Amino acid sequence: KFLENPNVEVLSGKKPYETSGDILIINYDILKAWVGTLLELDPKIIISDEPQYIKTSSAQRTKALKRLAKGRPLTGLSGTPGDMPLEFQNIINMIDPHIFPNDWKYMHRYCGAEFNGFGWDFTGATHVTELHQILTDSIMLRRLKKDHLKDLPDKQYSMVPIELSAKGRKRYDAVYSDFMARYKARIVKLRVELKAKGMDPMDIRVKIKQAMGAKGMVELGAMKMASAEGKLDGMIDWIRDRLCSGEKLVVFATHTNIVDAVYEAFKDIAVKVDGSVTGKKRHAAVVEFQENKHCRLFVGNMKACGVAITLTAASNIAILELPDRPSHLVQAEDRCHRIGQLNALNVYYLLGRNTVDRADAIKLDKHMKVLAQILDGVEPDDVDNLVGEMFESILELEEEKKYDSPLDKEADKILEEERKT
Repeated sequence: KFLENPNVEVLSGKKPYETSGDILIINYDILKAWVGTLLELDPKIIISDEPQYIKTSSAQRTKALKRLAKGRPLTGLSGTPGDMPLEFQNIINMIDPHIFPNDWKYMHRYCGAEFNGFGWDFTGATHVTELHQILTDSIMLRRLKKDHLKDLPDKQYSMVPIELSAKGRKRYDAVYSDFMARYKARIVKLRVELKAKGMDPMDIRVKIKQAMGAKGMVELGAMKMASAEGKLDGMIDWIRDRLCSGEKLVVFATHTNIVDAVYEAFKDIAVKVDGSVTGKKRHAAVVEFQENKHCRLFVGNMKACGVAITLTAASNIAILELPDRPSHLVQAEDRCHRIGQLNALNVYYLLGRNTVDRADAIKLDKHMKVLAQILDGVEPDDVDNLVGEMFESILELEEEKKYDSPLDKEADKILEEERKT
């Protein structure tokens, strides 16, 4: 519209070279190496595609983009620019630093600021309706598929419980028991200390969620892996049954070994795209799935396939493992739910029965509600420390299997024994 026959150039490599393009396209991964050269070219406008990739302030790509964008108009393009208020901060400041000139005040107002005894936790969300209104009134222009792609069929969701194999169940229970033994002991110890100080029970609950969340998250990975490996056979059986319908299917996982195992089980009728598949091979795999009727299964790593590919040949998608971030989930689903999709999209979540998957789903659901509130003004309750919430759900909300969770009684028992001695 603004340039007549523009020369578009895609930059590559970490060693800058002379360029004469009117429009320059560059990957975030090499931006640091090119930022000096780009500054010399003095671009008149910057467009950041998928700005969720510059959410981390300490990342080199973020620092490079901040240098490039300083004093220049910047536009961010994304359906999911972040998951929580903290992740919106960088792109907001790059677009207009006058909206929230004080980072500290922004984090305390909108990021559920809590002091956990070790430092400040800003992983929550507060006053999110206010944040939505400020962004809508200033820099955010929201376009929804339901308003602009009215012929695009809806998504339909199903939760599919998957039994773990006998070996997988034994492995998972061992990992879970080890986790609970250490995690539970830490909770009881902390609860005893707080009760001894006369702290209110509700305050104790909040403090424990804050203090235990960060440590527990590190240990959670082993439990999530055990769940994924334990339900692998069941997931392959489910995929095989689903393919019997004759329809194409897209499946996404987060662990490389799960992606590889599923692909190996169906490699005669499948293609695979993960972080190791790039460039022409990645494009060829997508074309093969889209155009070859005999290629009926697409197996993808969620992070590697979350953007820039179209898989509308399938109207069925299965999430084999839940990601850590709801934006990854939305982007994965939208590989099929886009222009060119003629049928309602069936989305299946394959959750391991009696595993951490349920707690993971609870956490993601809360994240989704916060994201919807920031972007679209939907109004769920304010959400505090979500990591802590997830661990509490492991302890207290599992319905199908009774886990040992009366931690208050154990703390009271220890206190009573201390009083006697």
